Amino acid sequence: MVKVLLVKVIIDDANKLQYVKSHSDIRKAMFENKLLVQRIAEYMDDETIMEEFVKDINQSE
Repeated sequence: MVKVLLVKVIIDDANKLQYVKSHSDIRKAMFENKLLVQRIAEYMDDETIMEEFVKDINQSE
């Protein structure tokens, strides 16, 4: 859980989103929902899914 939350905080800070309500709501949901954090951690450990995320992000830029 700590790993996932740390990544979320770093991403929010890098993108100047630490004070955006929707992002603070996501962090709160992550604290309150163990299944959500487990699913995110599974995605982070899956190289194929992470490559798809990067591809999607690059297309949106």
